[in-house]
Amino acid sequence: MKRSSFRAEREFGLIVGGVFALLGMWWLYRGKLTSVAQVLVPLGALLVLLGIIVPRALVYPNKGWMKMAGAMSFVSTRIILAFVYFLVLTP
Repeated sequence: MKRSSFRAEREFGLIVGGVFALLGMWWLYRGKLTSVAQVLVPLGALLVLLGIIVPRALVYPNKGWMKMAGAMSFVSTRIILAFVYFLVLTP
């Protein structure tokens, strides 16, 4: 049997979908942020199902997620380095 070439998309669907679903269920259980939770639970379930059944459908969401992560990494690295510079090196 041929190994799937969409391993990253499958992992994306299972991990991100699982976290979304669990976070939404936790918020529903606690009775807080129910409108957000009502969006997160079905979205998480959809991502998990797509990750299991059709990981090819998650190519573009995975690319978008990685671009957003790269942008956040770029910004947070500069902020952390600025704090280190001003708190450690300048005094």
